[in-house]
Amino acid sequence: MPHEVRPDHLRVVVRGPKRLVDDLDLGNGAAYVDAGGQAPGRRVVKPAVDVPAGVELVSVTPTKVQLNLRKGKPPTVSPAESKPARLLFGTDGVSGGSPTSSR
Repeated sequence: MPHEVRPDHLRVVVRGPKRLVDDLDLGNGAAYVDAGGQAPGRRVVKPAVDVPAGVELVSVTPTKVQLNLRKGKPPTVSPAESKPARLLFGTDGVSGGSPTSSR
């Protein structure tokens, strides 16, 4: 059985210039928990979200998630990547938190 994060989706609110927020895509690993170096078991952790320069992360809901790492092969990334081992989230959408943004 694979490692899991529950819930598996986050709601993200950002603020920034309309041109940046309108083109923002938080897919492809932008929302994650760092699972590198963690021992098997369950724990409550804070999710992280990477946003581009010029965009402010206003809020992430929920603020804590349950990480369940199974025994066996730990989460890994390619040796060429400098990022920690990540378990990824989907996002329920991006909401703009600025009067200059309609998202």
